[in-house]
Amino acid sequence: MPTELNPQVNNVHLGTVDPTGSPEYFVFEAPSAAKAKLLKVSVVNGTARAKHATDFNTFTLNRIRAAAATAIGSRSTEDVAAGGALEDMVPLAITLTSEALSELNASDVLQMVFTEGAADLDLTETAVMVEWVPGTGKGL
Repeated sequence: MPTELNPQVNNVHLGTVDPTGSPEYFVFEAPSAAKAKLLKVSVVNGTARAKHATDFNTFTLNRIRAAAATAIGSRSTEDVAAGGALEDMVPLAITLTSEALSELNASDVLQMVFTEGAADLDLTETAVMVEWVPGTGKGL
């Protein structure tokens, strides 16, 4: 991603997250007066979660625009090739689908959906970090 002026980081502390039933959390709203560009979105967890074929967590990042949800990124602790282990208190970057989808319109909302591949994979001291810049990037 290109270097931008005035990068911002928003941290949203969610506490304990029980992924049963795929709960949804709103984690960011773009400023109402300007566009924004996502640089990086990461999940931080208080308990390590190893890579595993069936016991895994999946994090899906949606953009809500005009009441419609579009998936713009995802990451799973099942993803061995991409280094999917979730380390204790170490940010795990969510892979954004495309550069175009990282551009947010005014008042777009980001939603994080947590799912689990097996029961009892609760996350503890969970936080979502959103790194972004006001409308200064390409296409904004």
